[in-house]
Amino acid sequence: MSLMAVKLQAQTGFLKGKLTDSKTGEAMPFANVVVKQGDVVIAGGVTDFNGRYIIVAIPYGAYDVEARFIGYLSLKGTGVKIDSSQIVLDLSLEYMGGVVFDCWSSPSYDPPLISKKGRSSTIITGDQIRLNAWKVALSPQRNLTQ
Repeated sequence: MSLMAVKLQAQTGFLKGKLTDSKTGEAMPFANVVVKQGDVVIAGGVTDFNGRYIIVAIPYGAYDVEARFIGYLSLKGTGVKIDSSQIVLDLSLEYMGGVVFDCWSSPSYDPPLISKKGRSSTIITGDQIRLNAWKVALSPQRNLTQ
């Protein structure tokens, strides 16, 4: 029975390599490397400080390998065969030229502070407070309780 269990156990291999910038050749730390079958992620890993990665316990078979890093074009290799041999797959990613963000800004708005004196009210804006603070800061030293 134990011989049969060993035979039925799935054989696994590993994938290792280095991820670099295609233009500069510099290592790419903390990039993602994913092993997939179709849309299903089988295994994955992250590159180290030197751009090296190793992904273990991949069942024997043919897979797609994707590498991704923010600001770079993703790279996908298809038909990568994992078997008993040592599989080394060095990859280079191409810089996209920057990341574009859609930005928007809202107009400046200072909600009014309301000061009630008797039955009438005075509205003081944030700009008036800042202006008065500058006047106090620039004025000669004096007793503020007067």
